[in-house]
Amino acid sequence: MADTSSIGELIKRAQAGDKGALNQLLVTCRPFVKIHAQRQMSAALRRQVDPSDVVQITLLDIYRGFHRFRGNSELQFEAWLKPMLRRNILDSCDLIQSGIFPKALFDDPVSAILGCSEAMANDCSASSKAMRGEAAICLARAMERLTEPQREAVRLRHIEGWPLARIAERLGRSEQATAGLVKRGIKTLRKILGKEP
Repeated sequence: MADTSSIGELIKRAQAGDKGALNQLLVTCRPFVKIHAQRQMSAALRRQVDPSDVVQITLLDIYRGFHRFRGNSELQFEAWLKPMLRRNILDSCDLIQSGIFPKALFDDPVSAILGCSEAMANDCSASSKAMRGEAAICLARAMERLTEPQREAVRLRHIEGWPLARIAERLGRSEQATAGLVKRGIKTLRKILGKEP
């Protein structure tokens, strides 16, 4: 990741409550996380999910969960963060495979968030159109149950396809805070849509 002694020192200071050291640790480990994200994400997945977004969400998880880290070395830190990265990659796969956000499959951005298969998107029958219409209504209702910041962040990221940096600028928040909004919004949507008939 970097010079082992410097990583160890940052870990020690961060564990002592030095927020600046924790922020520096995140900056230092970002390239490592990005390389591992790119290695673990297939080319097909990378076409639909920007590895930088997965990295940002993983860094947010590290920041929020650092108080649970009990190691004191670079190797222990790497071993601790890798499952977080893997989980976020699997979440991205799950979102696409479950059809919540199969990006770039449809001309209609609302349809892209509905979970229709590509075959269904090409099916012009009245029944398939009705099913997509019902799904759109369910999605609209679910989106209304998000907080306003979450709704806007999810809409811009997954319907409009904006990168996190641009959304953060639009919302006047940091990229970490914006990644958190998107992640919480998606998690809430999945719960809501899982309960919807």
